[in-house]
Amino acid sequence: MNICVCIKQVPDTAEAGMDPETGRINRSGLTNILNPLDLNALEEAARLKEKYGGRVTALSMGPAQAETALREALARGADRGVLCTDRRFAGGDTWATSVTLALAVRRLEAEAGKKFDLLICGRQAVDGDTAQVPPELSVSLGIPFVGCVRKIKDVETDRAGNFGFVTAESLIDKGYEILRAPLPAVMTVVKDINVPRLPSFPDWVRAREAVPDHLSSADLDPIGERTGASGSPTRVLRISGVDHAKKTEFLNPDKKGDIRKLISLFTQALGRGGLQNQPASGREPGSGEKDLSVPAAVLPQARVKTERPLVIVLGELATDPATGRTGISAPTLELAAAAAGLARAGNARLGVCFTAAGPETVNPAEDAPEGEMLLPPEVDRVFFILPDRPLTGTADICLRSFMAAEVLRELRPEIALGPATMDGRAFMPLLAARLETGLTADCTGLAIDPESGNLLQTRPAFGGNIMAVIVCGERRPQMATVRPHVFPAPPKLVPFSNEKIEYFYAAVECSARSEV
Repeated sequence: MNICVCIKQVPDTAEAGMDPETGRINRSGLTNILNPLDLNALEEAARLKEKYGGRVTALSMGPAQAETALREALARGADRGVLCTDRRFAGGDTWATSVTLALAVRRLEAEAGKKFDLLICGRQAVDGDTAQVPPELSVSLGIPFVGCVRKIKDVETDRAGNFGFVTAESLIDKGYEILRAPLPAVMTVVKDINVPRLPSFPDWVRAREAVPDHLSSADLDPIGERTGASGSPTRVLRISGVDHAKKTEFLNPDKKGDIRKLISLFTQALGRGGLQNQPASGREPGSGEKDLSVPAAVLPQARVKTERPLVIVLGELATDPATGRTGISAPTLELAAAAAGLARAGNARLGVCFTAAGPETVNPAEDAPEGEMLLPPEVDRVFFILPDRPLTGTADICLRSFMAAEVLRELRPEIALGPATMDGRAFMPLLAARLETGLTADCTGLAIDPESGNLLQTRPAFGGNIMAVIVCGERRPQMATVRPHVFPAPPKLVPFSNEKIEYFYAAVECSARSEV
C-alpha cells in the first residue's frame, strides 16, 4: 500500500508569546516539535504497511529545520522523508499550503510512476487548530475526504490486488458514522485511533543518518501565484496577546445574597447562548433535512452589483432525540443572529441555506410547513440545495460541498458563515477550496471594517495565547466558521414564510464521494 503522511513541525504552543515592541509572535527560543496528532497518523500508516505491505512517505512543508520532524517520522516507520522548502512557500495560509502539498504529491507520484493509495493527516495542527489543510488538499487533488477517523475497519482490494475502497468510522457531532470511500483519498485521524509506539534505538540511529529529500518551487511546476503569502486569500491584519489570568470568587449557599448572585450568573450565561438551544417561544425550530450547506460564491472582479450584497449562513439541521423532529440547530440560529448585525452594517440581505443530505428529502417545504420554520426576523431568504436526481444513498460531505459550490457561484454572497461544529469544520474548508477563496476557522469575533467594508475575523491561535484579526481582501465570499455559543441566541424567532424559500437543483456528479 502506497501511503503518504503529511506532517508539520510546530512550535510548542505553551511557550508562544508576544513581542511587546513589534506586536508579532516571538519565536526566539521556542521549542519545535512534531505536531502531536501527526504521531497518530504516522502510527496508523505504519500499521497499514505492516498489514498490507507497501511504503510510507512523510511529506512536510517548512524551513530547513523541519528536517528534524521528518527524521522523527522516519524513526516512527516512514520509509522516505520529503520537505517542501523555499522562500516562495513562506507565509502561505491554509489554501496556499494545500496547493503546495498537492503539487508535491503529484510530483512524487510522477517520479514513482504510481499514485498514493491513501494520504493520512493528523486532524489538526496545534499551532493553528484550523483543521483546514487536509480537506483543502483533497479538493486540490480531486479525491475524496474522510475526516476525524477513529478506526479503519477495512481496506478492499480487487482481483488484481489494487486497493479500491476504505471503510472507516468517522466521528460526527453526536456519535460516529461508517463511511466507505473510494481510494485514493485524504483521511484525517483523531487521537483515539491508536497509541503511537516508541521508536527503538536502531530506528533513531537510522533516522538520524537519513537525509530527507527537498523540493523547491522550481520542482513544483506550475507554481504560478497560488502559493506562499502572495497566493494566500487571507492575511493577518494584526495580533495581540491574551491575558489568561482568572478571577475566582467563592459563594456561600447559606447566604441569600450569594444565591441571588449565582442565579444572576446563570441567567447571564443563558443570555450569551451557552445553554439556550431552544427558541424563546418554546416551539421546535424548523424542518428540512439532515445536513447543511450554504450559498457562497466568488465575485468576478468586473461584476457590476445591481442589488444589495448577500450575507449567508450555512445552516445545519439537527434531530431532537426526544421527539425525532428535525429542526434548525442552535449554532445556526446563533450565527443567524450574529450575521444580522453584519448585514445591517453592510446594508446587505441575510439568507440561511441548507443542502440536502439524501433521498429522504423530497420537498423541504412539506417538511417545514408555514409557521413551523422559526428564524430571526432579519432573515430575508432561505435556500435549499437539492440534488438534480434521486440519490441511492446519503450525500456525503464531499458531494454536499460540490453541490453547494455550484449554487454559490450563482448567488455570489459577500460573506458566508458556518458553525465550527465537527461537520462544519470539514464542510467549510471543502467549500472554500472549491471556490478558491479564504476561510478563517473558529472565529470568536466578527465585524465589518468601516473603511474597507471587509469582514474582520478574530480567532485564537497558538493554543489560545494569541488573538489574530484576519481579513480576506481580494476574493469572495469572505468565509469563516464560528464557535458555537460564542454569540448569543436570537432574542426573537418568528415563523418564516414558505414564499421566501428558494430551491436550487445542483448536479450530483462528483468523483470525491463516499458512501455511508
